[in-house]
Amino acid sequence: MSDAGNEFTLDKELTFNSVVRQRLQLRRWLLSLHPSGSDSSVIINFKNIQRSDSAGLALLIEILRMGKQLKRAIFFKNVPSNLLAMANFCGLSSLFEGKQWIN
Repeated sequence: MSDAGNEFTLDKELTFNSVVRQRLQLRRWLLSLHPSGSDSSVIINFKNIQRSDSAGLALLIEILRMGKQLKRAIFFKNVPSNLLAMANFCGLSSLFEGKQWIN
């Protein structure tokens, strides 16, 4: 995990073994950002992800929920194609329609 300004980079894996830890780190980071008065958008960068499973998809959904709860605009960057394919296969792609994707 690394964070720089308004960008949070996830660790190497989004699996059942790692997603709870990464969720906690991400939530702490979101809560540590300066509240209103500054740019409320954040970037979640998946560039280091080498392996992911359905727990990674669950984290994507949780990130959207956290963003809504904390009034943050969420931008996803370098999302692995297998996570997007899982979302599509599970009929969840509509959750991500209109969301900002950065490649």
